Amino acid sequence: MSFDRVIICIMALFAILGGLDRIFGNRLGLGKAFEEGISTMGPLALSMVGIMVLSPVLATLLTPVVTPLFSLMGADPAVFAGSILALDMGGAPLARELAASPQAAEFGGILIGSTLGATVSFTIPFAMSALSGEMRGD
Repeated sequence: MSFDRVIICIMALFAILGGLDRIFGNRLGLGKAFEEGISTMGPLALSMVGIMVLSPVLATLLTPVVTPLFSLMGADPAVFAGSILALDMGGAPLARELAASPQAAEFGGILIGSTLGATVSFTIPFAMSALSGEMRGD
């Protein structure tokens, strides 16, 4: 059995334990955490699927502006997508729509999207929300 399969089995075991604990009155305290985990799946999936569905629309709107600008700089427009969106938040599909070549789509959407895009679209906003107002300069 491969390592990833072992991890999935462990996660499934704890999900089953949490579900059973929830059914039988939350005696072990796992049921509450199980219910919280299940209730966060909807909003999380909705936001992620929403941005992925929006990527073709964004590509249609951004292509006339981004393509000439990036061509002038000597870069592929797919780099833009990975620079503003994380790979799992629509950066990869948007890069595919904007790219001039499949290699540029992979580079812009996957490599840049998993580093710079994740920083811009998740890490910085999350860190700013975690800081107190006085640390942010508010």
